[in-house]
Amino acid sequence: MAAEDAASSYRQGIVWVVGMSAAAAGGAFLHYDQAVALPTAAKVGLVLVVVLFLVAVWSGVNCLFWIFYKTSGEEKLKQLEEDLAQKKIQPADYAAKKTKEEGEVADATKSRNRYHATLLWTFALAVLFSSVLFAFGTFLSAKSTKDTCTQKQKDLREDAVKPVADRFVVVQSAVHRTAHGKEAHTFLLDQQKGSLWVMTCSKRGIVEFDRVQTVGLNGAQEDPSK
Repeated sequence: MAAEDAASSYRQGIVWVVGMSAAAAGGAFLHYDQAVALPTAAKVGLVLVVVLFLVAVWSGVNCLFWIFYKTSGEEKLKQLEEDLAQKKIQPADYAAKKTKEEGEVADATKSRNRYHATLLWTFALAVLFSSVLFAFGTFLSAKSTKDTCTQKQKDLREDAVKPVADRFVVVQSAVHRTAHGKEAHTFLLDQQKGSLWVMTCSKRGIVEFDRVQTVGLNGAQEDPSK
């Protein structure tokens, strides 16, 4: 009974490894667009990891096949022993069949051990390379985030030291007829907010700018207080 429980746990372990390998390999194809955008070195590493996981799946499936084949052979040997004890088979036939079944069980055991070793090595290497890729990915992501923040801070500093004169410009309207003849009005335009001031000259020669209330494309009047 203990041997059967151990064999069952052994098979469950292989099924678990195969399932994990298949899930890991499938995850790479689910995020194909992101994988394509990776640097060349990262792509090579990812392909290697996927291939290792696929080999682990292939080895696990073959290992399970030979496990069941070996178990089937052992059951046939037990049945031969029972047939011999019940005299359902001749000793000469028993010896020939036993030799054949023992040879097949031995071959199945060798194949199982070979695929089992391949499964363990490929799965272990795939996990190792995955960990290395994850570590480098985390490092590069943190570095990229830091560089982005540094660039944003630099841009903000550059915007802060820009001269205010770039924001305001003096513009003129088209020449039109007024009570004083043909003339054009002069305006002060805020290029960032779109606010507008009209220039007026008093009789004392003082130049003033009065805020102009504009109307938006939606017909709503601008709030001059903003």
